[in-house]
Amino acid sequence: MDAIEQLVRKINAAGVPYCIAVTGGGSNVISSLQTIPGASQAFLEGVVPYHQNALVKYLGCTPGKFCSSNTARMMAMRAFENAKNYAKLNSVVGIACTASLASSEPKKGDHRFHIAYHNENNNFCRTVTLKKDVRHRIEEELILGIELLILLARAVGIENNELESRLFDTEIESIVDAETPDVPENWKQLVRGDINVIPYRCEIGEFQNVVARNKSTDPFTFDGILPCALLSGAFNPLHNGHREMKRVAEAILGCPVAYELSILNVDKASLGYLDLSERFTQFDPKDEVVFTRLPRFVDKACEFNNTCFVVGLDTWLRIGLRPTWNEEMKSLVEAGAMFLVFGRYNMGSEKFEVMSDYKDKVPSVLYDMSREVPESKFRADLSSSQIRQVQS
Repeated sequence: MDAIEQLVRKINAAGVPYCIAVTGGGSNVISSLQTIPGASQAFLEGVVPYHQNALVKYLGCTPGKFCSSNTARMMAMRAFENAKNYAKLNSVVGIACTASLASSEPKKGDHRFHIAYHNENNNFCRTVTLKKDVRHRIEEELILGIELLILLARAVGIENNELESRLFDTEIESIVDAETPDVPENWKQLVRGDINVIPYRCEIGEFQNVVARNKSTDPFTFDGILPCALLSGAFNPLHNGHREMKRVAEAILGCPVAYELSILNVDKASLGYLDLSERFTQFDPKDEVVFTRLPRFVDKACEFNNTCFVVGLDTWLRIGLRPTWNEEMKSLVEAGAMFLVFGRYNMGSEKFEVMSDYKDKVPSVLYDMSREVPESKFRADLSSSQIRQVQS
């Protein structure tokens, strides 16, 4: 029995359910995991979204780069979510890799691979850059495959004494690891779904016990006590536009505004522990920040009654143009939700657009519970996605 078979048998015997996804390389590992007896004890799914469109469908979004650590982490989180759904357990593993290896035509970029896994207690990612023009494709596949098996063994909690890593060769350019070994217990509870909200640097009671607003003709007139407000976003990254929105919103509303970050997304994979850690460190120590698992504004409104949501025009339009808007609008009204809407620059029309430009295109009930921020008070032409493009 060779070392690969011994390690796969141990992975199977551990009995921890897992899903695996690979693109650009590593598909030979799925074959090994399936063909060695005992796979049914743990193996749930193996997918190879090799074409870019297949990977977009798997992730639910178009990644900034198809071969990157972030993409590997998103794939691992999707695999983790699938494993939880299939096994109906929390103690599962999602592992993934994305690779750019030697091919028939010389590559302009590095030969590299990114492996990530997510389990209940840790989120890990390894980036390996190989020296170019040293190995054939089959040799690079072998290095990747061995590393995938070693990290899968680690993810399911077993020691590997059988298979030796090939990463200590002299032909390796670099190895970069990132992980979250000491995950806060409340983060685990949030990912599991045991809790919906984690407040930081603020008392959550301020959000829940708010005096109902005045039933006047102006939905932004209150009985002396203003509700707290939430500025929701992915904050990938947090930038000056967000900070300025917060400052302007606090001046308009006369109350504190907290940042709200949901780990769940309607279409995309959930955020992992590495994502939470990176996003959290961006905020100022004095900021009020709330982590939630509330992807839709109707979910947020039901959790935070009588709250004003600070949003950009694109987000506001998505709320109003959703196919299920009629049912959701009723829930938003019952929850006392309000929206403070910031404009944005439309590159197509080369015009800065505000809420009133779309008065006839959204439900009147949404328009009536919303307030426009004029261009004179706020204008920012650079979005988070544009910043990510510049950074890449």
